[in-house]
Amino acid sequence: NLAYIMRPSYQGMREAMLQLVERIPHASLVHSYPLPGTTKDGKALECLWIYYGDPEAKKVVVVEIGTHGAEAFTGMWQARHILERIAGAVGIPRGFGVWFLCFVNPYGAEYLCRNNKDNVDDNRNHGVNFKKPPETHPAYLKFNWLINPPSISPLWRFCHILHTLRLSMDKKQLLEIITGAGRGQWENEKWLQFGGSGPTAETLMLEAFVRTHLAHAAHVGWISLHCGLGNEGAGSIIHENKADSPEAQRLGCYYPGTIKFEEANNVVVNTNPGGLGAVDNTIRRVLKEVNPNALFVEITHETGTHGKPLGP
Repeated sequence: NLAYIMRPSYQGMREAMLQLVERIPHASLVHSYPLPGTTKDGKALECLWIYYGDPEAKKVVVVEIGTHGAEAFTGMWQARHILERIAGAVGIPRGFGVWFLCFVNPYGAEYLCRNNKDNVDDNRNHGVNFKKPPETHPAYLKFNWLINPPSISPLWRFCHILHTLRLSMDKKQLLEIITGAGRGQWENEKWLQFGGSGPTAETLMLEAFVRTHLAHAAHVGWISLHCGLGNEGAGSIIHENKADSPEAQRLGCYYPGTIKFEEANNVVVNTNPGGLGAVDNTIRRVLKEVNPNALFVEITHETGTHGKPLGP
């Protein structure tokens, strides 16, 4: 019963994860990092730093969940599944540990939106010279009427965009608008994909985590869990095991020229060595500062789901 397991609310998912941690030996809540905003009933919003494994581990995996707040629904389900499977199958491996950063953007999880309390897209807040931020992509301005329609709440605009594009099925227009919207913008704090005017509290939290807990690791794996690329913004099976499927073609519009489809392995690989987001522009940078000899491997996982948008 996924509806029960996922507990579709920030409080519900948080409580379910903490209950699981209490039941599993060698799992612990190390820190509750406070972040801006409160829940609807006035409680604090926090990112949970949960650890399972050898206290002296030199090989560490970090599972980052909910950078885009509402995407924590699938991410938290996966985190619970990973923790249960590792604990049940192999116990505590010597020299190995797993961190779970649960609710990197708890405001978005509580209020079911992509951005944080200040309408900043945290994955567009990294690697930016805020004194001279990048210019807004011309396609963003060209299609601003579609990206930021005043009649639709900011919570559901991205769902609206994908639904509209699915209906139009104009591949050239699809590529143009996704290229424009996906790069982010730094000129209007009320528009979608706003990258902020300085580092957000969520960005500073990730920096603090790396400095505190990864400075002595020999091997670091970072898994960033996201969800969606679906027909209506709610996610879909991305490629359905076919390189020429509509899902795979749409993925190519999101990441033009940078993906490779491996049908035998049932995966889509992003071959772009750099890009937007926390892992490329914050985690890697800070890790090099505090632990330059660490072997670092990253995975960004776009979860495929079926469903309809949560809003109109």
